[in-house]
Amino acid sequence: MKPSMNRDPNFNWQRIKQNPKLSAWWLYARITGNKRALPNFIIAGTARAGTTSLFQYLSDHPKILPSFRKEIKYFDIHYFMGIQWYRSHFPYIYKLKKIEGLTGEASPNYLGHPTAMQRIALALPDVKIIIILRNPIDRAYSHYHLSIKAGDENLKFNEAIDLEPVRLRGETEKIIANYTYPQGNFIKHSYLSRGLYIEQVPKVFKLFNLDNILILSSEDFYRDPRKIFYQIQEFLNLPTWEPKNYKAFKQSVYQEPMDDELRKQLVEYYRPYNLKLYDFLNRDFGWEK
Repeated sequence: MKPSMNRDPNFNWQRIKQNPKLSAWWLYARITGNKRALPNFIIAGTARAGTTSLFQYLSDHPKILPSFRKEIKYFDIHYFMGIQWYRSHFPYIYKLKKIEGLTGEASPNYLGHPTAMQRIALALPDVKIIIILRNPIDRAYSHYHLSIKAGDENLKFNEAIDLEPVRLRGETEKIIANYTYPQGNFIKHSYLSRGLYIEQVPKVFKLFNLDNILILSSEDFYRDPRKIFYQIQEFLNLPTWEPKNYKAFKQSVYQEPMDDELRKQLVEYYRPYNLKLYDFLNRDFGWEK
């Protein structure tokens, strides 16, 4: 399918009216896409695990010129726009060469998407992949509250997760069969399924060189962001640098904590999946404690 300006999420009449200068800049970026870089790294997941904070820290690094938008979502929902559209989000190649720097993006829905990681491997076989994994129960509850805030959910949490299999029935198959298929339902309501990391991470290991994959713990990241950020800089072969502070961005605060009994049920639900993940990665994340 040929890309169309009418379907470009960055270029529509509403955006033009709101910010004509930005729309004009974006049109220019589209025209100059072939002179722009492709990413050296992608923060591919997982959603609601600290990717916004990590992307902000990396964006401030003097050797990084980031994508102009954190979540480009090209390899999942905007794939039909084509690779030149994707390139338009990144800095000029000559600017990166001038500072001997890197560029990258963070679209945390890639990891749990049926085909996004395969698409990345096809287009960018040598890209470095960063994945932050969070306790799947906490991730699901955060995801749920995001849907509530966005007006995409009106059920109670226990009702929403009970209904999830019905809501998502057939969605994966439809997405695989048609890359223009609307994916909002899959993205908004995959509360529990997004936390089945053992069904996602091994696929990444099959697609990319192991030296180009970094798996992190969200809990470790928030507990000691300095240590984890240094680890990421080493992974990306960046000179050591430190932000002024390690502020947490978009950290959720809930009015109501999760019901204790429901949490116990979810611990048991995830236990076999988590144990398989620990075995695969040879690492215990301690999510059953």
